[in-house]
Amino acid sequence: MSVVLGIDTSSSDLSVGIVSNGYPLASFTRYVKNSHAEHIANIVETLLKTAGVTPKEITHTAISKGPGSFTGLRIGAAFLKGLIIGSNVKVMEISSLQLLADAVTTRDCKITAVIDARQGNIFTADFIKKGYKTVRLSDDILTGSDSLKEITLDSDIVILDSLGNINFSISEFIQKNSLISTANIKFQRGLNAAIIADENIENRKFWKSANEIKPNYMQNSYVANKR
Repeated sequence: MSVVLGIDTSSSDLSVGIVSNGYPLASFTRYVKNSHAEHIANIVETLLKTAGVTPKEITHTAISKGPGSFTGLRIGAAFLKGLIIGSNVKVMEISSLQLLADAVTTRDCKITAVIDARQGNIFTADFIKKGYKTVRLSDDILTGSDSLKEITLDSDIVILDSLGNINFSISEFIQKNSLISTANIKFQRGLNAAIIADENIENRKFWKSANEIKPNYMQNSYVANKR
């Protein structure tokens, strides 16, 4: 029996979900910008109670490893380490860009996932939707936002996450360029993380111990760059 807890704190949304033997039990997603640390313990507790699962019944966990919010990623990793440290529960780290692309429900299309990296940069990666499966086509990269038009030239869908930044560096380009389409969807990235992990339980190469969790920041924080 598998019980998989998924956590995503890479964005402005705080998203958690739980899956057992391939079946989703519960999912919560809240917009709590700059408040992940205050809410994550309560939202996971509520999730487990709703699903009728105790912390000791969790067999596996999944977490968004980035790229994304520097602070958010640190909070998610620290919480999950505290939750499972000292146990045999393993962790699967999943790219935030993959979780973003996985939210697209359109089948048989090429997807470019884009996350605002601030300072005129973006995180991006390409995927293809084969039926219900999201298959990676390229590595996650950090690049200048001025290269977006070239990057997305042959994409069917471009899905964007501004991380709650109202001054998203490519917002003007998005509005003016007909090649860009945004998906009007509800994100459940925590649940998606749990589903992906549940599908890969038998693949040992994906699993790590709590001490091995290492967020993929892909760049220094704003504060670090200022220093």
